[in-house]
Amino acid sequence: MSRSACKPLKTSSLYQSEQDRHRNYITRFRVNKCQNSCKDEYCGNLHSNQSPRRVPVMLSDGVWNYIPKPCKNLDACKMGDRCRFAHSKSECSYHPLVYKVSDCKFPSLEIGKCSKWGFDCSFAHEVPDRRLKGLQKGLFDPLTYKTIKCPDKLCKSTSCTFFHNNLDRRRSQEEYFYSQTPCKFTFKDRTFINPDFCPNKDSCELAHTKNEVYFHKDLYLTQLCKSEPCYAPYCAFIHREGNTIKEENKAVFVEKERLIVEEKSEESVEKEVKCEIPLKLRCKACTQREIKWVLECGTLVCGKCLGNRCIKCEKNHATRIDL
Repeated sequence: MSRSACKPLKTSSLYQSEQDRHRNYITRFRVNKCQNSCKDEYCGNLHSNQSPRRVPVMLSDGVWNYIPKPCKNLDACKMGDRCRFAHSKSECSYHPLVYKVSDCKFPSLEIGKCSKWGFDCSFAHEVPDRRLKGLQKGLFDPLTYKTIKCPDKLCKSTSCTFFHNNLDRRRSQEEYFYSQTPCKFTFKDRTFINPDFCPNKDSCELAHTKNEVYFHKDLYLTQLCKSEPCYAPYCAFIHREGNTIKEENKAVFVEKERLIVEEKSEESVEKEVKCEIPLKLRCKACTQREIKWVLECGTLVCGKCLGNRCIKCEKNHATRIDL
């Protein structure tokens, strides 16, 4: 199908996950002509001294009708509304790819209100006013991120919280038990391949995709991000402002500290019940949990020690038998 034949998707469904104020500015600001000769500074309609603005929409082939980049032939552009580039400053500023994505340099009067441009400011004021680049595909939750298949078959948004293929998918840790160690069947030459190559499928106790590694509850927000600046819509690593951790990461750290305390208490309980497990049935690596796997060298280990190097032959085994 040619791009000229592609139809725009309905804006009502396209922006249904946006905040009401954000949705109004993206779809209505400077779009329709003002019917009155008003002088209201807060009027969002188009006036005679202002440049018109097209509503940014996603075409059925997953491409925007225009991008927030100025047209090089603005004065002599013959494409008109069919041009794939912006024809005004407002088309650049209020496009979903840039609108409220970066923080404003001017102070805030209140959430979403700029001390210089008021509510018309296209930059973010405080965390609740900030958007993710592109279409908003539901709220980000590290527990459910990439665990549900995207209902939109044509979705190409990099900020979508749903998975689109097997390499993008992440098994829910509330339903499946697996470590953050990559599976030898799906991780070749430092690259993840099709998870279907693993004979254990979803029952495998090792990670099958990059998302299963990075967003694993034991690894998520435990290491500093190496990218500066970071352009990932959802980054699994820590970002700092100066020497302090960003506010949106603090709650996660508090929760992780609570889980660490609980895990330590669970370990103490495990030590108490350790004597209840017969010596012959204990993991040969940690001697605390019951054995569940047999490695190719014959070593018996539990599920948590499966991804570690074998204490007998010091190898990471690809061949193992589930007991």
